[in-house]
Amino acid sequence: MRLYTLHTESLPNLSGIVARFFRGATILYGLGMWNGEHESTAAILIYAPASAQATIANLADAIVLENRQQAVLVSGQDVTLYTATHAGLTKVAEA
Repeated sequence: MRLYTLHTESLPNLSGIVARFFRGATILYGLGMWNGEHESTAAILIYAPASAQATIANLADAIVLENRQQAVLVSGQDVTLYTATHAGLTKVAEA
């Protein structure tokens, strides 16, 4: 399993674009800088198999085109996922 993170400017249609490509994601909103200027930013976190890399690239391309961005920063890292309950941690996906 991989954690993909996409960093971009926060615009109102962002969750709609993401929903066209993935059924689940977390969007974190904040304040960032691009070319020395402050702007509203968003980090989109998506847990998906490594085989989803092409879909991630298509999502990033859609954000660039539809939101008229110069670029979207994309990172990916292997992760192991667990659920946490009162009984402890249970592994649900391997890296």
